[in-house]
Amino acid sequence: MIIGSNTGDSGVITLYNKGAFVACATVNYQINGELYTKQSPSIAVLQQYPMYIPWNARNINFMVDIAVYFGAWRRIYFQTFNSPVTKCYVASGITTYASCYEVPCKGIGNGNNNTGCCCTCTCNCHCNCR
Repeated sequence: MIIGSNTGDSGVITLYNKGAFVACATVNYQINGELYTKQSPSIAVLQQYPMYIPWNARNINFMVDIAVYFGAWRRIYFQTFNSPVTKCYVASGITTYASCYEVPCKGIGNGNNNTGCCCTCTCNCHCNCR
């Protein structure tokens, strides 16, 4: 763990797709005034994807889109955070009635209880595992 007066906890937002559609997650944030964007690959049904957020990110936007037909996407969720968070979301339903909602990170998807914990990554991230 990195210790320092100017460091905080990094975050991770995990999207688990339980819907009858392909989903995609996007996170954008600012670090020292510069905008960064991360986008997941297409997330098929019963798959999940974690998106890691640096400890010094601010003005974080999390968006979930679903494929409604070839080449066309529709936004089903948008949330803003001031600083990094560790949260898990589930996308569910069908293309005409899709939803996205927050769930406890413990045990989502494949039953891996470490989902959402940065400590399992090999990057040089600042973790706060509970």
